[in-house]
Amino acid sequence: MRRITVFLILTALLSTPFWWLSRHSGFYTAILMWCPGIAAMLTLRLTGGKLGELGWRGAKLRWVAIGAAVTAGYWVLGYGAACMLGFAGFPDMAKLTTISQGDLLFTGHSTPLAVLIVAGYAASAGVINGIGRALGEELGWRGLLVPAACSRFGFFPGAVFVGVIWAVWHWPLLYGEIPFIGIANFTLMVIGTSMPFAWLRLRSDSVWPSTVMHALHNALRSGLFAPLTFSTVPTSSLWLGETGYALAGAGALLIIGFAFLGTRNVTAQVSDA
Repeated sequence: MRRITVFLILTALLSTPFWWLSRHSGFYTAILMWCPGIAAMLTLRLTGGKLGELGWRGAKLRWVAIGAAVTAGYWVLGYGAACMLGFAGFPDMAKLTTISQGDLLFTGHSTPLAVLIVAGYAASAGVINGIGRALGEELGWRGLLVPAACSRFGFFPGAVFVGVIWAVWHWPLLYGEIPFIGIANFTLMVIGTSMPFAWLRLRSDSVWPSTVMHALHNALRSGLFAPLTFSTVPTSSLWLGETGYALAGAGALLIIGFAFLGTRNVTAQVSDA
């Protein structure tokens, strides 16, 4: 528990100035994202740990593939539900045409193939571009906090605990910017996605699968679903984005799924992490 306490205190202290700065300039967001990672390394230094405990070692490709599939899955599930319920549409042909005209790769392709090209770009170049920032958070949340919390509380309570901390860490960036329901939706989404993140950290004994998941999540948000999803009704904004009902619902399903299906398979791994 001492390691968890030290880590949380250091993360809060390091993050505080960058929470404020990031609200005024996106330049500081990358620094903010590395505050948990730096806090994790300092915590190990102060508590007699070793940097290798953060899960730097490589992971088998299957764990990365599972993480990528889960990430794409909850985005498709959430946004697919929003589209089927009539709150959103996909793809936005006007924006897809604009992207196509700016890239020769799209010239002459059908709409489905053009969408696949956009998705492929987000899943490749977008992930490569974002993996360095994602690693900063993952070294803290999954590298240090998940093994410590799950060892103390068990897998499911530990994963929920990390998800709550991860969500609360984002609140200073959201407070005053979006309605309370948006913050609640975001929190539920983060707790839900924290389940597979934690599961992969413990099963793979590596921080890299969750790092790729984190980078892919951000890439799909900014490179595919945000630009190509359009609103169909005035309340569409309540459904879309990381603060919408769509991903909150997907997060709730992840929580339920891991509560009933995932705990037994992961508990045995906690003591090994």
